[in-house]
Amino acid sequence: MASALACHQGFQRANRRVKAVQIEFDRIPDRAKALIAEQPKRDSLTDAEIKLIADYHYAERLHADDEETCEDTGRDERMWGYRETTL
Repeated sequence: MASALACHQGFQRANRRVKAVQIEFDRIPDRAKALIAEQPKRDSLTDAEIKLIADYHYAERLHADDEETCEDTGRDERMWGYRETTL
């Protein structure tokens, strides 16, 4: 009988914990909706933002080209081995 009582008490404890977890879990979609709602929607970019995006893109392309050239992995076969001939 003591074993059954301990088992029952274990279930009660587990149910209390599950309820707390379930309450927290149920709050997640509401918090996600609030995060989405808080962000302002924009229809345009400023000239400074456009320039920043363009500069970032240009720097990324230069970096990718540099990697391809230095590692001889570029798409242009004429550039393969370029590093050895220029060193």
